[in-house]
Amino acid sequence: MTRWFVKILTVSFFAIIFHFSSDAQLECRSMIGAYIKPVSDSSHFSWGAELTLAPGAMKDRFIFNSLAIGGLEYSSFNFKHKAYFEGVAKYWYNSAPGPGLDGTGTGYADFTKPGKQHFGIRELFYQYNDWLSVKTGIQSLKSPEYFLIDERVLGINAHKTAGAFAFDLQTGTVFKDIARMQDVCGTRHLYNLVRGGKISFVGDDPGDSNFALAAITWSPDKKQKSPSEEATDEFQEFDEFESAGDEFQEFGNEEFTSLDETKKSLFKLDQAGIIFYEEFGSVFHDYKYYGGAFASFDFPGGLSLKGEVVQQVARDANATFYLANLSKQASWDNGGLTDADVQVLGFIEQDDDIQFYPSFSNLFMGEIMRLDAMHSPLLSASVKHQFPLKNKLHLKLDYVRQLGKDFTQEVDFMAGMKIHKHAKLTSMLGYVSSDLLTEGNFLTRIELRIAF
Repeated sequence: MTRWFVKILTVSFFAIIFHFSSDAQLECRSMIGAYIKPVSDSSHFSWGAELTLAPGAMKDRFIFNSLAIGGLEYSSFNFKHKAYFEGVAKYWYNSAPGPGLDGTGTGYADFTKPGKQHFGIRELFYQYNDWLSVKTGIQSLKSPEYFLIDERVLGINAHKTAGAFAFDLQTGTVFKDIARMQDVCGTRHLYNLVRGGKISFVGDDPGDSNFALAAITWSPDKKQKSPSEEATDEFQEFDEFESAGDEFQEFGNEEFTSLDETKKSLFKLDQAGIIFYEEFGSVFHDYKYYGGAFASFDFPGGLSLKGEVVQQVARDANATFYLANLSKQASWDNGGLTDADVQVLGFIEQDDDIQFYPSFSNLFMGEIMRLDAMHSPLLSASVKHQFPLKNKLHLKLDYVRQLGKDFTQEVDFMAGMKIHKHAKLTSMLGYVSSDLLTEGNFLTRIELRIAF
C-alpha cells in the first residue's frame, strides 16, 4: 500500500511541478525547518508554518516585505522515501521607482517586479535514501565544492558515499521563474540600486540554461554529507541577514567541537576533491566548461583554511580563478561563542578583459548589493558573536569590497534574538558606496518571524 501511495504521490508532484514551476524560489530565508512536526504520533505526514513581517527604509525609499510560508512533508516509516512541499504567499511594498536613487542610476530600464500579492512554490521534491540518495524536483542545490552552484533548480541530485569517499552527479535546468532572487522570495526589487532584472545568465524557459556537474570528494576522518543536507534551508533554521554563501545559523555547541585532534599536529586535512562542471543551452553564446580542485584544512586553535582553484574554459575568456577562506572559531569561559573569517575571490587572466561567469554561483555578498563571482576580485570579512543568554542574542558584522572595476563596498551590522520560543526578532543596518552610485546609500530594517 505504501509503495503504491509513494508512486501516486510522486506522479502528482511532477504534474504540479510543471504546472506551477514559474512560481518557485529559494531566497526565503526562514526558520520553518526547525518547527516541522508530525500531524499525529502515527502519521506519515508532518507540517509547519511561518509568518514574516519586515519593514525598512533607505535614503530614498520605504520598503516592506511579508511572507506566509507553509510546509507539508511525507516520509515513509523506514525513511527511504520523502516528499516535501512548501508554498509561500507574499506581499511587498517599495516607494521608489528604481533602479538607482530617485529612479535614476546604472541598471536595466525594464526592471521586472513580482506582483504586490504573490503566491509561489518554494520547495517541491521527492527524495529516495538507501544505498543511493536521489533527490528530484524543484529543490535547493549546492555543489560539493565551495562556490560554483548555489541555486534553485528543476533537476536531479544523486549522492553516493563509499567509506571516506563521496560521489556526486547533479544536473538540471534553471530559468528566471525559479532562479534565486526572483518573484516569490527575492528582495532585489526592494534594493534595486544599480541593476535591473538581468543579473545573471539565466534563461526565460526550462531548457534555455542548464548544467551538469560531477565531483569526487575525500574526507579521511569523517562521514560525508550530501550537498543538499549541508546547503540549506528547508530543514534547518538560520539567521535572516546572512551574507550569501555564509549561512549564519544560531551558534550551537556542534560548531565549536573540541580542538584536541588538531593540537597534536600542525594541521589536518578535512576534505579534498575534484570537480568537472558544464553549462549549456541557448542562453550561452558558446561552450563553457569548468574544472578544478578544492580542499580544506584544520589547524590548532580553531583555525580553518578552505581553498579552491577552478579553470574556466570559454571562447576568449580563459582564466584561472581561486578562492581562499580563513576562519577562526572560539568559545569563551562565560559561554559566549565567536566566529570570524576573511575570504578572497580572484583570478589570473589568460585572455584579455575576461569575466568569471558561472551562472548559478549566487554568492550574493552584501545584503544590498549582492555581489557575486562575476564581480571578482572580491574581499569579504565577517565577525559573529553569540552571548550566553537565554534569548540567544547574537551580533554580526559583515564587510565586502570589490577590489577592481566599480570598487563597490558594503558594510552590514546585524543583531538578533529570540523573543519567544517560536518568535525571532532581527534588526539590520547597512551602508553601501560604489563608483556606480552618485552617492552612498543606507539600509535599516527590522524583521519579525513567527513559526507555528
